[in-house]
Amino acid sequence: RACIWPELAPLRARLVAKSDAAIAAHRRSDELPFAQLSYEEDPARIQALARNVSGSIEGRAGAKLPPSPAPADPEHLLRIGYLSHDFRTHAVGQLSWRLFPLHDRNAFHVTAYMSGPDDGSALRQTIAKEADRFRDIRTMSHRNAAEQIRADGIDILIDMTGHTAGSRLDVAALRPAPIQVSWLGYPGTTGASFIDYLLADPTVLPHGEEKFYSEAVCRLPHSYLMTDDEQPIAETMPTRASQRLPETGFVFCSFNNMHKIEPVMFALWMDLLRDVPDSVLWLHAYNEPAARQLRRAARTHGIDPDRLVFADRPDKAAHLARAQLADLALDTRIYNGHTTTIDMLWAGVPVVTLPGSVFQARVSASLLKSMKLPELIARNAETYRVIALKLARDPAALASLKARIAANRGTAPLFD
Repeated sequence: RACIWPELAPLRARLVAKSDAAIAAHRRSDELPFAQLSYEEDPARIQALARNVSGSIEGRAGAKLPPSPAPADPEHLLRIGYLSHDFRTHAVGQLSWRLFPLHDRNAFHVTAYMSGPDDGSALRQTIAKEADRFRDIRTMSHRNAAEQIRADGIDILIDMTGHTAGSRLDVAALRPAPIQVSWLGYPGTTGASFIDYLLADPTVLPHGEEKFYSEAVCRLPHSYLMTDDEQPIAETMPTRASQRLPETGFVFCSFNNMHKIEPVMFALWMDLLRDVPDSVLWLHAYNEPAARQLRRAARTHGIDPDRLVFADRPDKAAHLARAQLADLALDTRIYNGHTTTIDMLWAGVPVVTLPGSVFQARVSASLLKSMKLPELIARNAETYRVIALKLARDPAALASLKARIAANRGTAPLFD
């Protein structure tokens, strides 16, 4: 997260060696699967670590619960449980809150199981209101939470956290529901024998790659991500000057987390700044050490560090309004923008992406296809550069593309 790349390379080599040794010896690896996603491009290694950690979770969970009895009424409503740490002001909450009122109540009964903190947000309150039942399981043990899910008669339990912060895979490991699914919150395989299905799409998980996933794959027809099609954008548009942006220069941006930025793509971004005079790169200031390191890295590429502009983090509506000041969003490479890419498209800003060899590196391509913007998906690094340069040098092409985004927002599958 601090972008100290010279020190990161040798540390990462040691980490990989330790993880591989632990997996080979059938010991729990100390590495976290979610952290691995920020650098790993080998789907086999991603699956091996996920299996290792999930196997350890299953082992410590203890005896599984007895199977739920079959419902007395075969025509009963299908009971779906959504388990998440993040039904709050969080990317998962922001993307999924519309899910709950959209269920067909003639066919489904929906329970939200919240294992994260109560932030008092409108998002949490809305989900609690729109679900048929909302259970706060923060203080429950894994077994008590699993017993509650079983007692609720859940037919399909959908885990929305996976190996991210606040994971409750221990609950799913006890098998409280006959069918268990991973979706939305974790971009990859859980590696868990107790998760039956992974919801994906043909872009993030192409046909023929199922062997790298421990779950059976269920592909949704467009993007596996759902979005908030009612997300507010603040009415007050800030000025470029208020954001310390140039009045006339081209504004590239990448509002992704700092751990997604890595040397290969950063070097390409610096090439773009060199090729587009008076342009700047607008980034989120997630932490000062990272900003300091990125300025230093820019200087090593011969770029004035002042051409990197670091933004604060206002509330979401204000962020979406100011994002419209950007001309073009530059996606990260190994771990794409997910909610970040959705936010830029919702704000009307094009995003250029370079899909990779693993799930988390293909999400922006999935989103752009669902937005009917395939021309923004690069085949390689050179194509990425060419796409970005064309839009930076051709104001008419950029204006036409932004007009298409505005039109597609109301008709393309992404925001339906």
